[in-house]
Amino acid sequence: MKTIHPLFRIPAPSEDSQASAWQDLKERMDKLGRMQIKMQALLETDRSGSVASESSMEEMIQLLDGLDHCLSFLNDERAVDARRFRQGLELLRHKGLAMLESKDIHPIPSVGHRFDPRCHVAVDTVCREDIEDSTIVEEERRGYLRGDKPIRSAEVVVNRR
Repeated sequence: MKTIHPLFRIPAPSEDSQASAWQDLKERMDKLGRMQIKMQALLETDRSGSVASESSMEEMIQLLDGLDHCLSFLNDERAVDARRFRQGLELLRHKGLAMLESKDIHPIPSVGHRFDPRCHVAVDTVCREDIEDSTIVEEERRGYLRGDKPIRSAEVVVNRR
């Protein structure tokens, strides 16, 4: 079961409480902005070029997880201003990824690639004849590498025939 950060538990607003829901979303965006500033500060504290602590990297990765989860709830383009809200979240996610990339941290390629136990953890399997054995069909939680070393393994669903 996926763990959802409390910041990203967004209930679907009823028509009667739309103003309250948008106020809640505004507060969450403010929190995201503060988290982004914290991420930037964590990266900038290490100007000597040495490796930043893995715990600070884990915090940034968790922020990206939360943004991914939040973005998945906003696929309904019919919602008022959902498109603009989604664009804002995508911008935050892009900036977070750029901060990680500046420290040579990159997402682990998963979907469509062969399972590699050095950087993937299989959380489930499926059996599909149209996909090659040991091919990753879904990514439950993104993993990250610093250079060639996994910081966090990707949690994936693998095809087993």
